[in-house]
Amino acid sequence: MTAARLLVLFAFYVAAIDLGASRGFIGAVASPVGIALLAGAGVLLAWRAVREARSAGPLARRVARALVSGGGALALVALPASFATREARQLTVGEGQAFEAGRLPGLPAVRFGEVRLAPAGPHLLSKTVSVEAAGDGDAPVRIGLFPPTALGPWRLSVFRFGYAVGVTWLGADEAPIVDAYVMLGTLPHREGDAALVQWTPEANVMMGAGSFPPKLEDLVSPPDADAHLFIRLDEATIAGARRDLRDPDAYRWLVDGRLGSPVFQVEAFRGKEKVFEGKVRGGEPVRFPGGALELQEEVLLWVELLAIRDPLLPWAAGGLALLGAGLLLEAGLALRGLLARARFRASG
Repeated sequence: MTAARLLVLFAFYVAAIDLGASRGFIGAVASPVGIALLAGAGVLLAWRAVREARSAGPLARRVARALVSGGGALALVALPASFATREARQLTVGEGQAFEAGRLPGLPAVRFGEVRLAPAGPHLLSKTVSVEAAGDGDAPVRIGLFPPTALGPWRLSVFRFGYAVGVTWLGADEAPIVDAYVMLGTLPHREGDAALVQWTPEANVMMGAGSFPPKLEDLVSPPDADAHLFIRLDEATIAGARRDLRDPDAYRWLVDGRLGSPVFQVEAFRGKEKVFEGKVRGGEPVRFPGGALELQEEVLLWVELLAIRDPLLPWAAGGLALLGAGLLLEAGLALRGLLARARFRASG
């Protein structure tokens, strides 16, 4: 059995598992059968690299072939092991928040700063969403969509973002019901509570794999109070232009910049009874029977981060680098041979 035949078997296995179980390429790579096939091909390529290094012939050609076989072997062993052993976590953090030491093993306490939005991005990205992060005693780094940013043993990237609204909600006795920033799109809802309001239909946007556009509304239902507050962002100024966020195409503007001078649609309930419904401008308090409400004018941002710890990834990257170096060397040798033959013909 050769490495090529094992890789052909792996290709058929990927197709079968995708058609039969819809697990896709990553699922096939991380499965026991996939790991066995790739590891077997890697061992055979490693043995081939040893044979190539010991064979007769020009040194450069032997080195090129050994690099191709050895790099391929390392990548084939390390990549499935990486998928099978990596640790992934999702974290939701807002501007100015921090998580304690050990929240991600191996990291100190980490504080998060400003989230930046821009309608253009670096590399191949068409948008920018990034957040500043700094561990205790470390220089701040900026975590974006791609590529992931190293923070200790972890590599972090922004998976999605959303809006956080400062809510001061008082009851009839002036006691606070909610006095905090509320991250829209992150709150759990009981089915009966969610039925109290009319939710905006999901935007039909084929991008972001469900992570875009951000939610513009949520229902606040404090566990210790039989009351509910529905908040929806209806208008805001974005990059100097006044925007109607109820427009079905509003998602086109959301990464142009931060929201300014917001106007909210608000519904307040005592139990199932609606006690207030209307527009509320950010920074302008309103009173209604049985309570009072103020929504902060400054709309903050939050991000959901995907954190991955994968100690085998550098080995896989090293294998691919060796493979690439070997292919480049082989291409250079082939080009040199062509030029030499061309000169020989010209001289003859």
